[in-house]
Formats: sequence, C-alpha cells, structure tokens
Amino acid sequence: MLCRCLRGHSWPAGRNGRKYVGYAIPIGYPQTSAICGLCNDPAVVWFDEKEISSYEQGNRIFEGPNKFVKIKVDDSGVTTKDRSREI
Repeated sequence: MLCRCLRGHSWPAGRNGRKYVGYAIPIGYPQTSAICGLCNDPAVVWFDEKEISSYEQGNRIFEGPNKFVKIKVDDSGVTTKDRSREI
C-alpha cells in the first residue's frame, strides 16, 4: 500500500520489488486524512496485485509499512490502467 495523489504523482513505479497496479479511494476522498507522501494533496491508496486480490475478497482496511497506519477504502472498486474512472 502506498498513498499518492492523482494529480502529480499517479501510477507510482513501485519500490523494493513491489509494483503498484491500481488504486482505491479512501473513505471521505477528497476530504480525507490520506495525504500524498510527496506533496500535500489528497491521496488515493495504491495497491499491488496481492492487495487488489485482498480488496476483491472484501478487505477494506489496509496497513502501511511497519504497521505505521491503517487506511480504510470505499466500496467503489479498484481502478487499474484497464479500468479507469473519473474522480
């Protein structure tokens, strides 16, 4: 899981072998407490394939690195490059 904005830091390349392939909307977006790690804009929650699978199985709460934070996302689905949406 990674928090990045859609405006200037979307489709992050990934790091430490992780590849972010889609995102979900945090509860309350854009009036959310999830803030981009590279600027101060509202963030979406970026997922790797394993996290997308967890979302599809009904999980809506995701942990950040080192269990530093948990973020709840909404039920509107995961957006990938194949399934885009307007926010």
